[in-house]
Amino acid sequence: MFKVCKFVNKMMVDEAIAQCKIRALKGTLMMAEILEEAKKRASSEFNIEYPSTMYVADAFAIQSEIVKGAKRHAHEVWHVHRYRYVHVFVRLEEGPPPPTAYRYPMPNGWEKMKKYVDYLHNRTVKYGL
Repeated sequence: MFKVCKFVNKMMVDEAIAQCKIRALKGTLMMAEILEEAKKRASSEFNIEYPSTMYVADAFAIQSEIVKGAKRHAHEVWHVHRYRYVHVFVRLEEGPPPPTAYRYPMPNGWEKMKKYVDYLHNRTVKYGL
């Protein structure tokens, strides 16, 4: 679910739902249901007039407790099954999404090169003369 949460982050709600349904994986279909429910809840409980103009501000998943169960096979062979549960949290905001998905714009190749060259020029030999 971590990858799905990063996939829909900073995306318009309707676009995120459509993209999740196109992918048609288990996690993306679950995320589409979660976003539809959040959109419906925003309009009914929080009185948002146009829920389609909202974007996914935050989406993250936290693993819940693991429930263990046992399954009996033939000849008294027992196997432990682990049922994993995940809590998915989604926060929607009104308005257009920010221009970048991150807080700061990603540096391009020239900026990375300049930073690396500055590092090379400023390095010193430790305990040197």
